[in-house]
Amino acid sequence: MRFLLAVAAFVALPGPLAGQQPHTWQEDIVAIERFLAADQSFSTDEMTVAQERLRALRQNAAGMSRASFALAAAEIARAADNAHTMILPGAWAQLFNRLPVRLLATGEGLYIGCAAAPYAHLIGAEVLSIEGRRWNELQDAYARYESGSPGLRRRFIVHFLESPELLHAAGLSRWGDRVRLRVRSADGRRRQVTLEASSAAPRFEGLEAYLPPDPLVYLARGDCAPWSQTP
Repeated sequence: MRFLLAVAAFVALPGPLAGQQPHTWQEDIVAIERFLAADQSFSTDEMTVAQERLRALRQNAAGMSRASFALAAAEIARAADNAHTMILPGAWAQLFNRLPVRLLATGEGLYIGCAAAPYAHLIGAEVLSIEGRRWNELQDAYARYESGSPGLRRRFIVHFLESPELLHAAGLSRWGDRVRLRVRSADGRRRQVTLEASSAAPRFEGLEAYLPPDPLVYLARGDCAPWSQTP
């Protein structure tokens, strides 16, 4: 039941984010309040942290960008410190801008799995750093927004790392429309590349809008889109 409450409350949240104006977030704050009142997975100490974060969000929400608000909401859910209570990051690809590459996160490192035509030469390259931050630093930064095991976080971290808007809102990038990557190609050559953001992914309906297939699925198909409507 706790799992169902967590998912039911936070699955609904990304929809309002997409249509809400940057200067007002009252409906979304009310949704978070209702979630915290219903969810039973927080310990007493965890609920105290969540409520403190919610109070801070109320005070600072006016004028916040969509990306900043989404990350602040994710931090509130993160206070539960379990693998189920979260803002499902799969929806972020439909809300925020994206890089023209799809990333593959593994225990060994971060790689470019596929890329738009102008960047096809980067396919297979290892991403050594994003805006000067190495793979372990990026994982630590993302852990602010999702709990669970490192393996579970790697399942979703690409939706965070592929968006300059989110990286900027998290304080990891100076810009919200481009990102600098340092990569190592298969032949061992290292280079720095700057990738400019493209638009968000198309809107999808149903569960796939929040829980897209693992990147390995669409990379194996040679499909660079985050989702495919083909079953």
